[in-house]
Amino acid sequence: MEVEECEFLLRAMAEHPNDRVREKHAFVTQYLVEREATGDVSVSSIAFDSLVPYAHVQSVSASIQFYSRLGFTVTKTFTPSDQSEPTWAWLQSGGAALMISRASHRILASEQAVIFVLYVENVSRKHAELKSAGLSIGEIEYSEVSPAGNFRLQDPDGYDLSVRQR
Repeated sequence: MEVEECEFLLRAMAEHPNDRVREKHAFVTQYLVEREATGDVSVSSIAFDSLVPYAHVQSVSASIQFYSRLGFTVTKTFTPSDQSEPTWAWLQSGGAALMISRASHRILASEQAVIFVLYVENVSRKHAELKSAGLSIGEIEYSEVSPAGNFRLQDPDGYDLSVRQR
């Protein structure tokens, strides 16, 4: 199998997850790792095309509502057949994406050691939009790191969001 074939298989398998596909995915991944270890192929040259945060939340539905108010739309969800609410969702807004999944334990805001930075074209307009939507947000601040301004807010689980202008 050539690297291009492996990459194609991995992408195709990611679109149709089930136990059999996961098993094949693991096999193809292991095959590539072994080929790289022997020097037959270098998979380290394969660049990532995106990084999507995956956050655990108390309520997927509550998080969907919150992020919808920020301008995100739900592109995918998973609801187990024995449950009425989703346990996982993929949210998208332009080039920004976020996956959320119901946590198996209580989420403590003080233990969320991550900041989600959201970039917008116009931080002042986004600030006014979210403020008029009734969200609790901080004032716009300016710094060397963010000369065009940024403001902060928290989601229902205490995740810190920083909205910035590039």
